[in-house]
Amino acid sequence: VLWNPAAMRMARHTLSRTPHDAIYATGPPFSSFLLGRALKRRFGLPLILDFRDEWLLVSQYLESYQIGPLAHYRQQRMMTRVLKAADAVVATTRASVAEIESHCRQQGISPPVRCIYNGYDEHDVAETVPKPVESHRFRIVYTGTLWKLTDVSPLVSALEQLSSIAPAVAGQIEWVMAGRRTAEQEAHLKRLQTTPVTVEQHDYLPHRSALSLAASAQALVMLLADQPGAERVVPAKLFEYLALNKPILAICPHGETAGLLRQHGHLDVFMPSETDRIACWLKNQIAVRANGPISEVGSSEPHADLQRFSRRSLTGELAAILAQVASPA
Repeated sequence: VLWNPAAMRMARHTLSRTPHDAIYATGPPFSSFLLGRALKRRFGLPLILDFRDEWLLVSQYLESYQIGPLAHYRQQRMMTRVLKAADAVVATTRASVAEIESHCRQQGISPPVRCIYNGYDEHDVAETVPKPVESHRFRIVYTGTLWKLTDVSPLVSALEQLSSIAPAVAGQIEWVMAGRRTAEQEAHLKRLQTTPVTVEQHDYLPHRSALSLAASAQALVMLLADQPGAERVVPAKLFEYLALNKPILAICPHGETAGLLRQHGHLDVFMPSETDRIACWLKNQIAVRANGPISEVGSSEPHADLQRFSRRSLTGELAAILAQVASPA
């Protein structure tokens, strides 16, 4: 919250000079919601809160947050205050909408809450050129942060198991990752140094480069830990994964992510505890690849309703909320 005082001064200056119709605040960081609430009280503009992640879920698992009953109570009180000030609320999954609505009912408030999924940009996907790959290995790619809610250990365990029973097969796998990794997740990855699996790691990449990396994959990896609340999470990258029309190895609990994947024809969804099945899937993909073109490995035709996750469609949904909130009574 250290940036809020300076941000408040800048916002007051801007709003005093230029008429605005609404205040739109996204979080995390959820300190921006506190700023939005203060600005609404000062200028009387309608306030839209956009929960990119669930406040209480992130504060429970993100390593930089204080954890404990007192911290949870304080976070909950702050969230209630900003929700009381909200004229509309946006969340990125249907389950998160239900969670926020439940909290609002308990507090006796009822702001309209809508789900607008994360999505993909049609032009970004259409213009993506796969990164050139010299290796002939089976290439699996993961883009995004590895942290407590995207635990990599189930896939590492499956690769260790495959290396133990079929080292020649494991030696044909190339795993590429791009994004931030916590120390705990880095420790899991180091276990692969004793296996024949080839591992390639990148830090954060520009979006276009990350898409190019994903487009170079024979299979894309989706990870969600089997933790309380994870069933309500849908990683933003899922929609670009779907738009790239690649096979997806999804390791996630039952919930909204698994449901969306199955709706769009991706049936290779495993619970994090199913390391045996994950290892078997990898072995089967190597076998299929050896007997036919790479493009045949688990590929599926894109579903017609994928367009509902496009940038243009989702922007239309947001525009309707903004128009409703900003219109004079």
